[in-house]
Amino acid sequence: MSTPEIRTTELQTQIESLRRMMTNAHYFSEAEVLSRYARSPEECISERARELLMSARALAAQFAFPAVANWITALLNEESCKVSAAGTS
Repeated sequence: MSTPEIRTTELQTQIESLRRMMTNAHYFSEAEVLSRYARSPEECISERARELLMSARALAAQFAFPAVANWITALLNEESCKVSAAGTS
């Protein structure tokens, strides 16, 4: 399986808009992890990052960004490496 890429400028714009909305609503950790994986989707996802991405996915749906929610779902389902709760692969 390949890591889900951000293929369109529209999706990039939606991710950035959602990130700003999350920051304005004081979801700082979720905004940071969303930005991190938008820049480097191939990076391993820790358990904490997974929790924050799941929260970001819920916020994407709540704030009417279904394409971003779908991208996060694909990212979580297709991550290239698994990281244990202890933070080692």
